[in-house]
Amino acid sequence: MFKTCVKCGIEKEYDDFHNETASEDGKKNVCKQCVSDNNATNYYWEKTNPESYREHMFSRKAYVEQAHPGVKYETIKKWMYKRGMRIGQCSRTFIDEQIQKRKAENAK
Repeated sequence: MFKTCVKCGIEKEYDDFHNETASEDGKKNVCKQCVSDNNATNYYWEKTNPESYREHMFSRKAYVEQAHPGVKYETIKKWMYKRGMRIGQCSRTFIDEQIQKRKAENAK
């Protein structure tokens, strides 16, 4: 069976994708090679521009805590990590949606 990577657009075999339990087909949408390339790029950026990286992460933390009073950034980070997501790679809209979902889950 084949699947197309949403990042590189190349059709690859299912074995070339990491597992994702939340996905309909059980595989992530991005192939292993693209994930590896992305991780290498982020690692290089973090190591060569530590001030810029630190500033980026602090701005993300400040946004979460300002936009969602009473919600700790570290709590959201741990919650998203358990679900296979990295907060540094998520848009602000996505973070907002995840926080709203979490609040709804906790309200039940």
